[in-house]
Amino acid sequence: MFELKPKRDNEDSLDFLNKVFQPLNELFDQGTAVLDSRFASFKADVKRLDDKYVVEAELPGFKKDEITLDYNQNYLTIKAETKSEDEVKEEGRVIRRERHTGQCIRRFYVEGVEEEQIKAKLDDGVLYIELPLTESERVNRIEIE
Repeated sequence: MFELKPKRDNEDSLDFLNKVFQPLNELFDQGTAVLDSRFASFKADVKRLDDKYVVEAELPGFKKDEITLDYNQNYLTIKAETKSEDEVKEEGRVIRRERHTGQCIRRFYVEGVEEEQIKAKLDDGVLYIELPLTESERVNRIEIE
């Protein structure tokens, strides 16, 4: 559509103002899809099986060291945080940089879990978490003859 780009003699001022107006420019270019993607949380599935809870959370683009898991007072907290480097060493002047810095946090109530036995694995952008149930919470199926 159009961009709001003030003209300045000083290149540093121009870069600063471009950074300030960039979200507004993107909004005019792409509509509300920009807002939806920036403020959206990640998708997750929580299943209760006979002996455990299984959580599958989609976290594409996050590395293992950018994700933290906490289990406290029956709440599982998944936090994923990404930071962009301020110092970029590359040739030429960057016209547009599309990186997002921020965090996503989700909390799930899962009671009766053996805290010491919680396991998690990150595979192809999907975080798999197994939360074994305590003996008193497990479902004992009785076979009918």
